[in-house]
Amino acid sequence: MENSFYHQVKWGDAALLKQRLVAKSLPFIIEEREGNIAFVFPDMHVRQYNALRTLIGGAPKFYVKLDR
Repeated sequence: MENSFYHQVKWGDAALLKQRLVAKSLPFIIEEREGNIAFVFPDMHVRQYNALRTLIGGAPKFYVKLDR
């Protein structure tokens, strides 16, 4: 999966968002990013992207791989 963008949430909010993403069949992986949980997404069809934006209440951030 080629990572394109991500949405970062606090640890306590991750389970609910994961359930909602799975229910909508949106592809994602989970990473730790800056002490929070990041849901990382590949390129998506426009309909999937719009569903994601509606779900998270805005646009996700562009993915940049962090050096560790």
